[in-house]
Amino acid sequence: MQQILDVVFQQVLRMSLTAGVCILAVLFLRLFLSRMPRSYAYGLWLLVAFRLVCPVSVGTECSLFNLCPEWMEKEVSFSWEQAADVSGVPKQRKERSEPEEVSFKEADREVGFVSGGNGELLEQKAVSSGTIPEIWKMLWLFGTAVFLLYFAVSLWRLKGRVRMAVRRGTVRWREEGQSTWRDRPAEIYECEGLATPFVMGIFCPRIYLPAGLTGELRRMVLLHERYHIRRGDHMVKYLAFLLLAVYWFHPLVWAAWVCMCKDMEMSCDEKVLERLGTGGEKAYSRTLLALAAEEWNHPEQVPGFGQQDVKHRIRHALGFRKPAVWAGMAAMMVLAGAWIFLGTDPGEVKVPKTIAERLYEAKNPYIGDVSSEGNLLNIIYEALPDSSVPETRFLFALQTAQEPYEFQFVMEEGQTSIPKKEDMEKVAALMLALTDNLGVVRWTLTAPAGGAWAKMEGSLDPAGAAECFGTEDIKAYGASPQMVQKLLDLLEQVGTDPEVHSMGSAAEKERDT
Repeated sequence: MQQILDVVFQQVLRMSLTAGVCILAVLFLRLFLSRMPRSYAYGLWLLVAFRLVCPVSVGTECSLFNLCPEWMEKEVSFSWEQAADVSGVPKQRKERSEPEEVSFKEADREVGFVSGGNGELLEQKAVSSGTIPEIWKMLWLFGTAVFLLYFAVSLWRLKGRVRMAVRRGTVRWREEGQSTWRDRPAEIYECEGLATPFVMGIFCPRIYLPAGLTGELRRMVLLHERYHIRRGDHMVKYLAFLLLAVYWFHPLVWAAWVCMCKDMEMSCDEKVLERLGTGGEKAYSRTLLALAAEEWNHPEQVPGFGQQDVKHRIRHALGFRKPAVWAGMAAMMVLAGAWIFLGTDPGEVKVPKTIAERLYEAKNPYIGDVSSEGNLLNIIYEALPDSSVPETRFLFALQTAQEPYEFQFVMEEGQTSIPKKEDMEKVAALMLALTDNLGVVRWTLTAPAGGAWAKMEGSLDPAGAAECFGTEDIKAYGASPQMVQKLLDLLEQVGTDPEVHSMGSAAEKERDT
């Protein structure tokens, strides 16, 4: 249970960071959408809710989080097998013929295992990169519980206030009847003592009105509340408050809550004004003023008609003009761009492979495939940029009839220079390390000597490599990219470190003599 709590809390913290960036971006975008239909600004908060709820998204190269991908790379995945490993319970590992290193990240800990050939767990280590104090987890749980309790008690009290409400009929979106699931009818209730109309309920929402509403005032209020029901704002409010309970510690989530409620109400106001047509702005503003709630104790749970920034809503209603087509298209583009840039995770970062990793990937299990050996040689040439071997044209031959298996370099005649024997030995050493059953690398070099062409031969086997480069087992250097890198470092020291010397230097002197 403790492991689950750790993972959940880590995930909440990570999502609070990404959601915080989204909230700041949405607050900035709202400045550009101030003269556009407020429903588009309201739609941006759905993006914030997505970031607060969903831990993963589609990865794209356009994501804003590519600028800081380490936020998204926090490994917080959980499995029962990992929990068993972290808790120190030994597990029987799958048998392997060679030792294997396995590592993974769980929450904020890196756990490594080394298993022997018989599958037994030999070593277990855990390196903590930052442990969150237990008190913070308990405080977060306590705060969430308090908010949920407040939510439940507030709803219970509100239901108690409308217990004696009287049903006054049913309202439909269209006079001719129900047309779609979104246009389902809603029952109307009137209740004494209500400060403002509101919608309450989830699957069967009800409209509650203060007693005494009649005529034009009643009609405009019902239009407003029907838009809330048609869009599902009553369910949005419940979800938003639950998110506020989980992220109660995040000030930007509180700011998002306030702005989302304003956008919700003002977008509904715009829909009503569109339906009323020209000349309805003043009448609707008078309705807002008449039903402005001075004291409203339940703004969190239900959308109420006069509960949110009535002064600003009245000014917005008086200045309302039906938006032009271009404004709606521009707002749609902003909304789509926000989802692409803020609603997606960073694309996969392709880290260039090192030359040691490329050599290890080109490793051959056996000699006999000329094309594979040619691919390996090309990468070896890249790993030895100062070598004289790539400048020479060779013909290649394989001997696989009996052990030791051989790879042969045969230099084409007609060339005026030959590669250094020291460089040939470095190439041969890498080939021996990266071809499992290769036993000998031979080369035949043809050089001008006193006007005639003389042939000189050389070879390198594992024993010769040990004598040349001071290695105990050249094959061991092909076990991993790290070991390949160690061999490259060793070969680079040849000729520069007096303790690392090559037989090639002596052979060169003998050849010159």
